[in-house]
Amino acid sequence: LAALHSEVAGMNVSALAAAVVKTVVGSVDAKGRQKREQLEAAIESDLKSLRTAEQAEVDTMLQEQEKRAVAELKRDAAKLKARAERAQARANKAAEKAEDKANKQLEEAAKAK
Repeated sequence: LAALHSEVAGMNVSALAAAVVKTVVGSVDAKGRQKREQLEAAIESDLKSLRTAEQAEVDTMLQEQEKRAVAELKRDAAKLKARAERAQARANKAAEKAEDKANKQLEEAAKAK
């Protein structure tokens, strides 16, 4: 304390004021730097969280689109299968008619002999 008193006693008022201002400004600057670094870290953390949330949202949207596309493809496949079955039934019926007609013609030809 005596050493500090003698150091301060040797200073004039303006030098003492300048030393106090320098000390206060240095302290404020250090606190400001620390606060800025804390804010930057918090902002970076928030950005990472937002990116993660956005990616999760995009992934969910893509999964929903994929589910809808698969469901649509299954509906289309079922429609095509039903259409093919109807076409096969028509073809079978036409083949039966043609076979019946051919058999009738053979019977008529046999009778004509």
